[in-house]
Amino acid sequence: MTKSAKIKRLSAAVAAMALGAVFAVSAGGCAHTHTFSNEWQTDQTHHWHAATCTHSGEVSGKAVHDFGNTDVCGVCRYDRSTGTTPPFSALTVPIKRTATAP
Repeated sequence: MTKSAKIKRLSAAVAAMALGAVFAVSAGGCAHTHTFSNEWQTDQTHHWHAATCTHSGEVSGKAVHDFGNTDVCGVCRYDRSTGTTPPFSALTVPIKRTATAP
């Protein structure tokens, strides 16, 4: 996977976390708004966002890790060689800057 593809994937993941933390659902004619943590929860095979509302069993964005050709998931940054995920505050997205003419 190219560096550009990795940056694009990580940028999309961070944007989804920032914009998709709250979801409204309707069950049995009664609307409830679930809220989810911005931080990834992980296990050896999946990543997801845990609910922060009273429905603690709900999850959002659960998916299989995408390791590509590395030991680090391109979405949540879970490292299968160490079994750890960096805290949300440690996830950074490089910004490509270009010079502009005066």
